[in-house]
Amino acid sequence: MKTTYRWCCALVAMFAWAAGTQAFGEDILDDSSGPVFRPPLIKQVAAEETVPAVPPSVPTSRWDAQEPVQTPEGQPITDMGTACDAGCVSCEYPGLQWVVGIEQTFLWPQLSRTFLETGFTNSLGSIDYINDSALGSVDGAYLTAPRFTLGVRGECWGLVGRYWDASAWANTFIPAIPDSTQSGTILFDTFRAYTIDLEVQRRFCWRNWNMLGYLGVRHASASNDRNMWFQNTFGSDFLENQAFAGQQYNGTGLTFGVFGMRPLFCDDGALKVYFRNRYSVVWGNGQAVAQTEATAQNAVAFATSTDGALAIGDGGMFIAEVGWGLQWDTCLRCFPARAFFRTGMEWQYWDANAGVAVGSTSAADVVTASSYATTSAADLMFDMVGFTIGAGITY
Repeated sequence: MKTTYRWCCALVAMFAWAAGTQAFGEDILDDSSGPVFRPPLIKQVAAEETVPAVPPSVPTSRWDAQEPVQTPEGQPITDMGTACDAGCVSCEYPGLQWVVGIEQTFLWPQLSRTFLETGFTNSLGSIDYINDSALGSVDGAYLTAPRFTLGVRGECWGLVGRYWDASAWANTFIPAIPDSTQSGTILFDTFRAYTIDLEVQRRFCWRNWNMLGYLGVRHASASNDRNMWFQNTFGSDFLENQAFAGQQYNGTGLTFGVFGMRPLFCDDGALKVYFRNRYSVVWGNGQAVAQTEATAQNAVAFATSTDGALAIGDGGMFIAEVGWGLQWDTCLRCFPARAFFRTGMEWQYWDANAGVAVGSTSAADVVTASSYATTSAADLMFDMVGFTIGAGITY
């Protein structure tokens, strides 16, 4: 018992000496300068003592769960200033989300087609009319087209539907006045193109870009119908002519492409640059129709002619869409969603290959006056260029 007591006293003395050494420092052994006293430590943690781990913070919202961002190597990036150098973020949104968006495209179509042409000759002379942009045409006209997006998206995969509809029309009307040099004119020119998509999306990274690839099914339709009518009455001569041409295509096929986005500056800011391209190959039915009519009449004679042609064929259509611009997006403070606003340039190219082509010409002559009309139609081919403004939300 006494031996145990002596050993305990020795251990206490050793611990007291070690604590004093830590408290006063090594200068206490230097007799030349005297002892230097330092404030005692409040607590000394032994090397063998295990520091309790800080419990992980429980996210208060779905956006807290997204921090910190993970790099492809799995290491968190707390300084987003290095995000551009460390790589892009893939599958950064946990859980299932709704994707809702609407864009308004502002485009100017350029149609590859022949013009409608009519004309007549009477005692006043000869005149020809062509449905160019000066007279009234959708070629080069301004059109607006909405694009709606709705779907669901998980951490990496998504299913999204999209609908886009563009239409434009032009018309001209001039009343016919008997016994005058003025001819009556009625012109209609209509254009419409729309697409319906259902696609599977996949998130991935390419260099420093957050990418979204998609593959799906597309139904596409395009049509252009135009009609021109003229009438002239002067003296005993009565002249009238009309030309109509129509082109249509409807088909269903595959659509695929990629969308890329990255911060404009290397700080993971809200302002980003984006690009997108989409290519579609559809198979369906094309149609072309042409019809003309010409009438001439004087006091002793009457002549009229009506002609037309129709062609229907099966074939494919290729569609290319390219866009680029700026996007601003951020997480909402009081709502578990991310909102975005986007604006940029867009170009589309449509080329149908159903192998349809028709033409029609009519003429009427009564010696003192004559009238004619001619037109043709073939496969649809056009491109559109303009800009887009859109906004949306992922929830």
